[in-house]
Amino acid sequence: PRPLLSSLMADSPDLLDVFDKWRSTKPQHVVHTWLRSDGTVKDEYTLRALYDAAGAVASQLQGVDVAILCYPPGLEFLVSFYGCLFAGAAAAPCYPPDPRNREARTARHFESIVSASGASIVLTTAAYLRGRTLLREDTLGVRWLATDSINSAPLPPVRPPPALAFLQYTSGSTGDPKGVMLTFSNVWHNLNEIYLPAQAQHFESRGVSLERERIVGVSWLPQFHDTGLILCIVGPFVAGYRMVNFSPLTFLKRPLLWLEALTRYGACLLYTSPSPRDR
Repeated sequence: PRPLLSSLMADSPDLLDVFDKWRSTKPQHVVHTWLRSDGTVKDEYTLRALYDAAGAVASQLQGVDVAILCYPPGLEFLVSFYGCLFAGAAAAPCYPPDPRNREARTARHFESIVSASGASIVLTTAAYLRGRTLLREDTLGVRWLATDSINSAPLPPVRPPPALAFLQYTSGSTGDPKGVMLTFSNVWHNLNEIYLPAQAQHFESRGVSLERERIVGVSWLPQFHDTGLILCIVGPFVAGYRMVNFSPLTFLKRPLLWLEALTRYGACLLYTSPSPRDR
């Protein structure tokens, strides 16, 4: 059997079941870290803390079929993404438009995604929502919720989870954003057959044990699309590694931070420039 796909995860394509098993096995393992532009830690989550935070978001999503994730770069996105999975709601990540410019392409794309997805709620941060409110932005007929202000008791993941995991939209660079429905099986297949075996081969060729907790990745990729979402958000909960992330805007201003983080955290996984379809 492939070393990376240990007995912990080999028998089930249920991503939430795998997440729960990792949480039970090593609850204090730091699975995600977010860096400021100066390289200091802004926020981080252990498996147990993230499980509880996602459950709190899920408590506010009962009866929701689709939720838009509209977040500036940060771990609030991560919490809400898993909160949607816990609640059985399909998350639809998107780029957060600048509320100061309704005529910008990103604003039109955002409105298109809200309309096409049939979402009934948009999840965001209190700061972003406050900016929209001050500028008297149209709510687009949907409810807005600042997830970093939730104080509810957490709920466990819905069982069994629905087939649909989340919606992924294209950038819309040549027209309106086009959506794709991704099931749990789709995501599991991509990780199990493409991404994780490639990582396993990379590690084995360098004598790195895949069963250790010290596997670390560093990334500045956008969280809301493709590689950044599958590898840097979902991947750590399947393979049990740690991700250190920072904003792509920070990378543009200070690319040296990426090399500094690689050195400081002893990273084995390097996630770099998105492919053309990610841009």
